[in-house]
Amino acid sequence: MAGVFARTDKERGVHKAPAGVAASVSGAVGLEFPVTEEMINVLVPHHVNPLRLDQNNGVVVWGARTTSSDPEWKYVNVRRLFMFVEESIDEGTQWVVFESNDETTWTRLRLTISNFLMDLWQEGALLEEAEQQDTQSQ
Repeated sequence: MAGVFARTDKERGVHKAPAGVAASVSGAVGLEFPVTEEMINVLVPHHVNPLRLDQNNGVVVWGARTTSSDPEWKYVNVRRLFMFVEESIDEGTQWVVFESNDETTWTRLRLTISNFLMDLWQEGALLEEAEQQDTQSQ
């Protein structure tokens, strides 16, 4: 799973769910037993992301849910994106620690964070939920 996450991060970014076609398990040739649609319908609501054999893509991760009961953090990619944003802003604004608390510093700080978030938005990481659902269904 760590390899699937790493490859998805590299190819698409942390905002992409490490599941489905893009999350095929490299080198896997099969599964001990097939995971049926009925099994998936039972597993996924319990936050289990099974591996499934897809005829066209091999073994793929089927689902990207966290164990959180909070609906805001239901999906792995959403949680990982916010962890990435938080850590990146923390690291990218360390320069401000010893600066004067004045309007110039605040302007530079806002600009630094705005530029970072704009870059993420331009990469497609900050799409609105409706846009993401439309993109995923295509």
